[in-house]
Amino acid sequence: MQKLLILFLNVAFFQGISQNLPQLQSNIDCENKAFRDTLISKYIGKVHYNDPKFQLYCDSVLMICPNVSYAYQQKSMPYMKGGDYQNGMKYLNKAVEVDPKRHTDYRAFMKCIFTKDYKGAIIDFDNAEKMDANRFVMDHSYPFYRGISYLELKKYKLAEKELLKDIYIQTKNDTTITAHFNSYLYLGIVYYEMKQYDKAELFLKKSLNQYQNLPETNYYLSLTVAVQKKPQSIKYMEIAKNAILGGYSMNEDNLIYTNYPHQITLFEIEEKLKLMTN
Repeated sequence: MQKLLILFLNVAFFQGISQNLPQLQSNIDCENKAFRDTLISKYIGKVHYNDPKFQLYCDSVLMICPNVSYAYQQKSMPYMKGGDYQNGMKYLNKAVEVDPKRHTDYRAFMKCIFTKDYKGAIIDFDNAEKMDANRFVMDHSYPFYRGISYLELKKYKLAEKELLKDIYIQTKNDTTITAHFNSYLYLGIVYYEMKQYDKAELFLKKSLNQYQNLPETNYYLSLTVAVQKKPQSIKYMEIAKNAILGGYSMNEDNLIYTNYPHQITLFEIEEKLKLMTN
């Protein structure tokens, strides 16, 4: 049945291409970007990845042209977002093999946020940066994700260096410009782990200035001021609890599929509140 569907899609495609691209009627040119883009728009561009036939549409593209890296990347996505990382990375690795410049940074993001392969993420981001420096992926700079990766590996000085670089990329040291609230959040967490509590408080409050209901910022700010025996630690923890109950989050697109590093839960907050109030 699957083979029949792929055959049907191929026939339908070539009927369409004969009408719309007569210059390619007798010449399938998989090295031609316009031809590859047409394959993508005819098949993948019109089908959502949750559609049961999505994988077959991707396979139809790859049957015609095995060098369409985007088709491999798209095949990986339902697996990755569904938690099947083994199959997801298999296709994502193939996408990188076919077109490393286009897909290495996306694989690095997936390793950092989804599979928690922080060492692998750092290697991929380093390689991606060599191919095209100063790029962003999924709304953040490469140093942002490297900083998170080093934080999770407990290499705090390297995490500090990368997150400061990330903030500089966004602000260029212009005090009238603010970086992303999660950039400040993660740098604040780094300083908290380094026991540099004044700096932790400074950057967590920078995060809070932009997003006062960010649960993680309030949670780590509560811990930071508590260590310094300053007031308001319970207040910040209660804000964190109310924020989570109110549906607030780190506001990253992929939170519905996976937990971000150092993301906190309602259970963790309630446990801390018990300790603080007893």
